[in-house]
Order: sequence, then structure tokens, then C-alpha cells
Amino acid sequence: MSKGVKSHLSGITAMLQDAAPVTLRPRGSGAIGAPVQLAQLSAGYQQLQTKVQELESRAGRPVVLPIDALQPSRFQTAGLDEARIENLRANLEHNALASPVVVRTAGEGVYEIVAGHHRVEAFRRLNRQEIDAVIKDYADDEAMALVFFDNFLAPEIPDFHKYLGFEQIRRASGMSQEALAKKAGVSRSLVTQLFSFERLPASALELIAASPRAVGANLAQGLAQYAADQPERVTEAIRLVIEKKLDQSKAVAMFREGTPKPRATPATPVVIRSGRKTFCDVLASGNRVVVRFKSAEDQARAAQAIEDLLRTLARDE
Repeated sequence: MSKGVKSHLSGITAMLQDAAPVTLRPRGSGAIGAPVQLAQLSAGYQQLQTKVQELESRAGRPVVLPIDALQPSRFQTAGLDEARIENLRANLEHNALASPVVVRTAGEGVYEIVAGHHRVEAFRRLNRQEIDAVIKDYADDEAMALVFFDNFLAPEIPDFHKYLGFEQIRRASGMSQEALAKKAGVSRSLVTQLFSFERLPASALELIAASPRAVGANLAQGLAQYAADQPERVTEAIRLVIEKKLDQSKAVAMFREGTPKPRATPATPVVIRSGRKTFCDVLASGNRVVVRFKSAEDQARAAQAIEDLLRTLARDE
């Protein structure tokens, strides 16, 4: 047992020794009965045992905590990734947990997850009742940074959520972008690129928040230079990207040329049948109408009729 744990236990023992002695009264004199006393002693033992577990955990040794006692961190900016949870669930169904989750105390018998949100959710889906955990006495700023950096390098985390995490830490700590990059162990240019999101119009950020995977930091950086003077057009460009009517790779280039042009929807040909046989396909695209006949004979018969129709339409103009 570590020195710190022994010290805490010594303090608890001293408190018990200093407590006023309890005088036991005979039954019927208003005293509590022996079964009740035993229950109280048992409850006290359980509390002491829980305290010992917490102290052991803070010394670096994992303890077993009820799953229902764990709650998500309030500093979690990114949602849980479904594919990651399912991969963990499939693995943990047949294998032990390789590393305990990290939590901090959030109240009596309640713990806030600092690292391991996906592992906890995988355990819940497996109907596991308990999980190995290490309890740490993290302050808010430490917990905020650890929650963010626990997932920062995960490939499934969208750039927008990475920006939100950095912005949360900057707002709480006042750190510069250079200091944030150093703390995260990444380049200053990457952090600067992620902070391009904050230069986009509020209306564009609302669209991105609803579909965070649709817009990356490259596009945010490319469009941010136009946001101050042309916020409506920037928002429209992002809307087209989210709706998959405009490629990210082409959005900035098309933006420079003028109003972003949506990707043309391929025309669907109309099939004209004669009984079960296809007579022709009619395809309208832009200012053109293309008619494809299945045989030269059908084309020859229809050509004169088409010409007559067009002449009639021209006269009616």
C-alpha cells in the first residue's frame, strides 16, 4: 500500500479513535436494536472500503466502478463515433479491457469520464455492470484538455470538432495558437488552419454543426478569406457542399469565378415503347433534345414527322 494511502487510512483511524464512545442501552429503553446496529456498522464498513478503493485508485491502481455511476464529461465537444463503439464492442465481447478508463469525482458515488467514453459505451451495450477505472483529482482545465486530447488524433474526429476542442481550451486558458499547438504536439499551421472555422459566418457554422463531417479544415481555410465581404455566398457554397451538389475540392475555385455553380444533375432518358418493344429514347439536357431510335427504319419514318412538328412550333412563335 502506498505512503499516501496509509496516511489517509491513519487519519480515518484517528477520527474513529477520537469519536465519542457509544453507550448501548437495553432493549425497550429507546435504543436501536442489534440488527440495526449491525446494519449501520456494515454500511460504515462499506463506506470505508469505498474510500480505500478511491485512495488506491488515486495512487495509480485501478478500481472497479459501476457503469451506472459514470457520466459523460461536460467538456466533450465531439459525439461518439458509432463505428468505433461497435469495433470496441466486438473486441471486448471476447477480450479483457486492456487499459482502465480515467474518471474524476463528480459527487457522492458519481464519476465524470475523462478518458474512455467509447469504452464505457461499448461496455453498456454488452450489458456489463462494472468497469476498471482510475480515479484522478483533475481540475477543470486539466480535465478539459485531457478529454479533448484523448480523441484529438483519432481519424474519425471531424476537423470542426477539433476546432471546437481547441477553442474551448483557448477560451478557458487564454492560450495562444502557438501554445495550443505545442501542448497538442502538432504544427502551428495545423492549429491555424483549424481556427479558420471561426472566421466563417454564423449561418455557415450552424450548417457545419449539423453535418460536421461534410466540411474539412482545408475548405474552411479556403472560404474564410471571402467570409467578411461575402458572407451570404460563403454560406451558400457550404450549403451546396453539404448537400453534395458541389465538391470540396472545387468549391473554392468555383467561388473565385463567381457564384458557386451546383453540380448538374444527370438527365434521365424517357423511353417510348411500342408494345413491349422500345421504339426510342428521348433525352433532354439544357437546350438540346436527343432522340435515339432502335432501328434506322424507325428513325427514317419519324424524321419527317419531327421536322413537320418543329416547323409548326416555329410558326406558332
